[in-house]
Amino acid sequence: MSTTQAADWDMSSYFAAHGDADYVAFRDGIATELADLRRALPGLGTIEMASFERWEDWLVRFETMAARNRHLGSYLGCMAAADARDAAVQADVAWQAALRADIEKALVGLRTALRDADEGAVQQLLERERLAPVAFFLRLARERALFSMAAAEEGLAADIGVDGIGAWGRLYDQLSGYLEFTMEYPDGRTETLPVSRARSLMGDADGEVRERAFRAANAAWESRAESCAAALNAIAGTRLTLYERRGIAHFLDPACLDNHLTRRTLSTMIDVA
Repeated sequence: MSTTQAADWDMSSYFAAHGDADYVAFRDGIATELADLRRALPGLGTIEMASFERWEDWLVRFETMAARNRHLGSYLGCMAAADARDAAVQADVAWQAALRADIEKALVGLRTALRDADEGAVQQLLERERLAPVAFFLRLARERALFSMAAAEEGLAADIGVDGIGAWGRLYDQLSGYLEFTMEYPDGRTETLPVSRARSLMGDADGEVRERAFRAANAAWESRAESCAAALNAIAGTRLTLYERRGIAHFLDPACLDNHLTRRTLSTMIDVA
């Protein structure tokens, strides 16, 4: 027997439903807060003792806004994976991509201020109690600032990324969202499932179920191989171009920076694995 089964995830712990009043208020509140934060950024001044309170308030607000945006992103990611044909969800996925560009432009301003500030002033700022939860992020932002283009170029990269690297990423997500595979269970049952279900099936207690899910999902991916390869190549190409402009010597350096590793340490980890 063959059936078609969509992903059926209970997302009510996030919002009552996509498009309901609680969702719209949450989404629009993020955009409003980000606009206020971007307007306030130029007036914060240099990071020094006299401006610590202003920077502290701004950073706490920014972290709250960013956390809310991550919450929204995880919700939309699940909704889009469950039904790639939902036009309203896809529209909000694209809307959030544009919002992330504005967040990145705010981060450019923050990184510039951290880069240009005296090391002692930055350390004093990070020791303030309210900033303890974001101290690691701020140290990383200061390190990242050393491998940045000029602020105007970084802003341009953020803007064109929405229709460039971001658009390739969304295409990849949509392709995977539409993708289905036929799962033939050991007991003879057959289901047509979204490829997103393969990961949970590959965690099944029954080894034969795991293997069948793995092979069936891989076969489904092969039908989209050329399109996915084009998307992934474009994503990688954009990143490599930006790395060159930012003075990043090796493509692994950003990942090493994010994880506080050296390339030698990373090579050792790969060899051990």
